[in-house]
Amino acid sequence: MAGPLLLLVFLFLSHASAAEYGEELLRRAWGEREWMVGARRRIHAHPELAFREHRTSALVREELERLGIRNRAVAGTGVVADVGSGAPPFVALRADMDALPLQVLLPCTLSLPSLMPLMGPGASGVDIEMK
Repeated sequence: MAGPLLLLVFLFLSHASAAEYGEELLRRAWGEREWMVGARRRIHAHPELAFREHRTSALVREELERLGIRNRAVAGTGVVADVGSGAPPFVALRADMDALPLQVLLPCTLSLPSLMPLMGPGASGVDIEMK
């Protein structure tokens, strides 16, 4: 099973046209849909505040290990993984894993009702840096 991170890096570095890139990305993402939805649900079932994301960090490291990607813990709950040869071009991805301390009325039940897992565009940081 190809992980979403590997898929994005592979497609980014390939020489396909923008249209081919988009079509291939959607096709492969659809094939990984069940895995992605499951991982998202596991993360959102147990939201954790900043620097307390022990369960989330463990889940991320476990999934990386299942994909054969070496990784290491940093700063207590952070995760760093190196993919590729180590030669240029370099691509760095960063994503927030923490929840915000909010209380909202939702038609669903969270395991920790005083924390809200706000992940997605505009809600949490996902940065991509290329060098």
